[in-house]
Amino acid sequence: MQWYRNRGLKFEKALYHVLAVDKLQPRIGYPIQGEQIDGSFVLDGRVFLLEAKWLKKPVPTKELLAFHAKVDGKLSGTLGVFLSMSGYYEKAADALTKGKVLTVIMFDARDVEACMDKRIGFRHVLEKKLRAAAEGGLVYWPFSKTVVTATSISEHELD
Repeated sequence: MQWYRNRGLKFEKALYHVLAVDKLQPRIGYPIQGEQIDGSFVLDGRVFLLEAKWLKKPVPTKELLAFHAKVDGKLSGTLGVFLSMSGYYEKAADALTKGKVLTVIMFDARDVEACMDKRIGFRHVLEKKLRAAAEGGLVYWPFSKTVVTATSISEHELD
């Protein structure tokens, strides 16, 4: 049990570092009136609440809905980022979109890996995910890093 607790603390510290590198004014782990918030950060004047999980199994839908409720209970315009190193159950994203205002973006382990890459960073991944949510209503859009070089562009891509 202690090993899992230590892993969680190291994960929180790594997230704090990644957010600080991108100058996002991170705040990690604080309690407020009967709730525990894993963290928060600021991007372009907007506050984001952070929930981070690293479980044995995929995150259950009820965890996402509980976090959605935390975000909805804050100042209008607050958004949430839910990070799960263990993934999500198949229909979890649907629970956040059906009949609800979209206020939570979902990150999985691949997204977190991209955030930890110094060439990419958290800010870049978040901005791409926010755009996918704004333009397509996608709260769980997988970020994939693509490096384009002159030799990797095929003739078909130039058409």
